[in-house]
Amino acid sequence: MKKRIKVKEAKSDRQVEIPFILALVNKILNILNFVEFINNSVVWDPKQWNVSPGNLAKAVVLATFFDIRSPLCRISELFKGMDTEYLFGEGVKPEHINEYNIARMLDRLAGAKPNKLYGTICLSAHSIYRIFFKRLHSDTTSLSFYGDYDNKEYDDKESDDLLGVDEHKSESPIRIERGYNKDGRPLCKQVIYGKIVDEYGVPVAGFSMDGSTSDSTWNKSVIEHLQDNYKEIISGGIYIADSKLVNAEMVRTLTDPKKPIMFISRCPSNFCKKLEQEVIEKAYKAKAWVEIGKIGKGKKACDYSVWECEMPFENDRTIRLIAVKSSERQKQISTKMEKELASLTKEIDEINKKEFACEADAIKEWERFCKNNKKSLFNFKVTYQENRIEKRHRGRPAKNAEPLSVETKWGIRIEVTGENPEAVELFRQAEECFVLITNVSKEKMSMREVLECYKGQIVVEKDFKFFKEPCLASVIYLKTPERINALVMLIGVSLLVRGLLQYKMRKGYQKAIEDNVELPRVGWRSTKLQSGLTVNFLMFALNKSKFIKTGQDSYIYYIADDMKLRVTTLLQLMDMEVTDLLE
Repeated sequence: MKKRIKVKEAKSDRQVEIPFILALVNKILNILNFVEFINNSVVWDPKQWNVSPGNLAKAVVLATFFDIRSPLCRISELFKGMDTEYLFGEGVKPEHINEYNIARMLDRLAGAKPNKLYGTICLSAHSIYRIFFKRLHSDTTSLSFYGDYDNKEYDDKESDDLLGVDEHKSESPIRIERGYNKDGRPLCKQVIYGKIVDEYGVPVAGFSMDGSTSDSTWNKSVIEHLQDNYKEIISGGIYIADSKLVNAEMVRTLTDPKKPIMFISRCPSNFCKKLEQEVIEKAYKAKAWVEIGKIGKGKKACDYSVWECEMPFENDRTIRLIAVKSSERQKQISTKMEKELASLTKEIDEINKKEFACEADAIKEWERFCKNNKKSLFNFKVTYQENRIEKRHRGRPAKNAEPLSVETKWGIRIEVTGENPEAVELFRQAEECFVLITNVSKEKMSMREVLECYKGQIVVEKDFKFFKEPCLASVIYLKTPERINALVMLIGVSLLVRGLLQYKMRKGYQKAIEDNVELPRVGWRSTKLQSGLTVNFLMFALNKSKFIKTGQDSYIYYIADDMKLRVTTLLQLMDMEVTDLLE
C-alpha cells in the first residue's frame, strides 16, 4: 500500500526589487509629470481601469530600458519580481500590466493627438531642465512591419495635415505601406518617423507619417510646423538637415527676405544646374583653400580645408556656398580606383573570351563597351583579331575530295593603357569634396563654425540607431495604424528620457572639468571619463544595481563591488545620490 504524503503550497518569501535604471527613468518621468499629463489628456473612466492610462504608458516606456526585448503580449513578464506598487500605484500587480490593458491605453492615446502630446512633453522637458538651444537638427527613418494592415478607410484622407497639428481636427491616421525603406527591407511595409532634436540631442518634436512620405515632403511640412509653433526659436536659431532639404522651392522659402529661416545643409549634385560641381571647380581653380584642422575627437577625426563664395539665387537673393575638402575622403580615393580597375578588368576578360561571327558584331561589342564605360577613370585600346579555321571532314580524305572549308571567327582584344588624367582629376575633386549651402552670414558664423554645425547632424542620426534597437522598436506588429502611432509616440518618450539623462551627465562632466574637479578613473577599462558620456554606458554601469524591498516603504540597495565607484560618480554628475532615486 502506497504511503500517503501531504504536500502543501509554500508561500514565496521572495522580496520584490526595483532596478536602478528603472528607478532613475521613473524619477525623470515623475519630474516631467508624465503620468498625470497622459491621464489628463485622454478620455477614460477611473472606475473601469485597474491601472490608469498614464501608468500603462509609463510601463511601455520603462519596458524599453530592460536588457531584453519582450513583445507587448508578454510585457507583464518583464515586471515579475518588480515592485509594481511603487512604480504604478497601490494595488497594481505585474499581471495588470498586460497586453489587453496596454491595447486599451494605446487606443485612448491615439485619439488624443499623440504627435502634439509628444511635442508638448518635449517643450516641457526643455523648460524644466532649462535647456536653451540655438540649433535644430531633423531627419527621418523608417520603421518596418510584417503583416497586412487595412488602409482602405484612410485612402481618401486629406494630405494637408501631415504633421497632425491642426487644433480643430484630430490627427490623420497613418498609412502603413511600402516606400523607400532605410532598413534594407524593401518587401516590408513601413511608417516614416521624423524627428527634430536640439544640438544636445534632446528631442524637440517627433511625428509618425505615411510609409511613402519622402524626405522632401517632410522638410517642407516641418518648416511650416516650426514657423507656426516655434516662431521665436526658429527666428534666432538655425535649422540643419541633410541634402533632401535643398530644392528650389525650399530654398526660396528659407531665404524669403520678409521671414528668413537660417539653415545649413549639403548642396545636392542636381541642385540649380549642377551648382555643387561648379563651386568645386571654382575652389580648385582659385587655389585658396583655408586649413581649419580637425573637427571632433577620436581616431576618426580628420583634417578639413574650406573655401567659400556667394552666388546669386533667383536674381534678388544670394546664397553662401562652402566647399569642404576632407583628408579622410582623400584616403578613400585610391581604394575606390582600385575597385573600379578590378571591376573593369573582370569585364574586359569576359569580353576578350567571346567570339563573333563577323567583324561588324565585334565592332558593336566594342561600341557597347565604350558606351558603358564612357565615364571610366581609365583609357583603353582595342585590336580586332580575325581567326580562320579550316574544317576537315571525318576520316581519311578521298582522292577527289573537295577543298577544305574555312570558317572565319572574329575576336576583340581590349587592353587598359593607363589612367585618364582629366577623368581622374574630376573624380578626385568630387570624391574628396562636398559643398555646404547656407544663408547664415559670414559675420555671424565662420566657415569652420558652419561645418561644425553641419557635423552636429549626427546627434539626430545616432538617436535613430537607438530607435532601431530590439528593446525599443525593431520589427513591430500591432493591430491598427492608430495603435502604432501611439506606440511610436511612447518610444519617442523613451528617447526623450535617454536624451535628458545624457544631457545631465555631460553637463555635469563639463562643470567638473571647469571647476578642476579630479574625477575617478571609472571609464571603460578603468580609463578616464570622456566628455561624450552615453546612456549605454550608464545602463551598463547600473546593470546589476537594484533596490530590494524589505518592508512597507523600506528598501535596501545592492551595487556590485566593481561598479560602486562608477555608479556613484555618474549619479553625482547628474546631481543625485543613490537615495535620491527613490522619492
